[in-house]
Amino acid sequence: MALSIALLITIANPAFSADCNKLAATGLTQSHDKAVKTYQSLLACNKSIAEANFNNYIKVSGDMESLISLAISAIDAEAFNPVWTMLDAVPYANREDVAYGIGEHCATNPKLAPFLQGAYYALHGVGFSQWETALVNCDSDTVSDWVTATVSTPPNTSFNPKYETMANVVVKRQGADGLTTLENAAIAASKNGGPFSLLLGKMEAAVKPVEYGADLSTEDRIKLNEALSRVAKQVTPEQAGAVADRLFTSGSEEAAASLLSTVYSEQIQEDGTLLYGVAAIEQCDGRAIVHWTTLSDPAKRWSILSSADSSAANFSAKLKCIAPQPWPVVATPQPLTTKAEVEAWVVDISTPWEEKGNKVKQKKEKAIVLE
Repeated sequence: MALSIALLITIANPAFSADCNKLAATGLTQSHDKAVKTYQSLLACNKSIAEANFNNYIKVSGDMESLISLAISAIDAEAFNPVWTMLDAVPYANREDVAYGIGEHCATNPKLAPFLQGAYYALHGVGFSQWETALVNCDSDTVSDWVTATVSTPPNTSFNPKYETMANVVVKRQGADGLTTLENAAIAASKNGGPFSLLLGKMEAAVKPVEYGADLSTEDRIKLNEALSRVAKQVTPEQAGAVADRLFTSGSEEAAASLLSTVYSEQIQEDGTLLYGVAAIEQCDGRAIVHWTTLSDPAKRWSILSSADSSAANFSAKLKCIAPQPWPVVATPQPLTTKAEVEAWVVDISTPWEEKGNKVKQKKEKAIVLE
């Protein structure tokens, strides 16, 4: 007890603080490796003075190894505050390497886990994102479990840069193995107004080949399609449509089409088909004919545009003048419920042609039935 009291008196002594300030100044004139050792002594001398001088030591610790050693020394002493913001003072080109090097100490230094977790709560989005590489390179079960838990409980806002950083960490640490976490997070985000679209993108990123220009493997494409399909079946029809759009754009047309009954459950006809409107506009010399018809698809195509184009090419011209080829072809952007809705759509698409000064007529063509 007497020793502890004596130590407290010594720390509170102004003369002792003066000695620590002198020690701080000494380190700023030393070579990189000596400056780090002096800073370690300064931490033992007076932690507050050491924290106040941390950025000054960054300026004199120019090489990568010294910067990393300086940061680890402060983290060992739990002087987290100045280290959290240190990357702002590091040249931009070196920040990722410094963060990477600090992250390498996770396996042997238990202080790194609370340091990185604290950064999540202490920093704003951009500041925290600079530690992404450290998190990716951090070999710690504590950090891994924390990252997974954080991503699994998305915020109730569509944009949150700190959460995006954590999702990036899952992608880069786990790759395709992170699909389950991202899938569950996407479902949760769909229900609380969270970053649903962001998470769909991260699911795609999780299986993207690391090698530039490499194709997605068949195995990983199947994993992604299955995960996205599971998401689509647990979210709103509109959100399921966003999932299907991604599948279609990525070339997984069959997987996208498999979601049609989920996205358009209310538009499915009694015979199990989907009903669309298709029109081709024949126009010349101030006259226009809107050739239109219904198109029935057995819920096999996420996009019927190519089928609409080929079918409309068979419509016969009715004007005496020769209309420029090919005629513009349009289709309803999504299936409709009744033929009356198709007829109303035809009126809507005819209006712009009338507004251009054309005399417009409508010509109903033979219904198109796809197999």
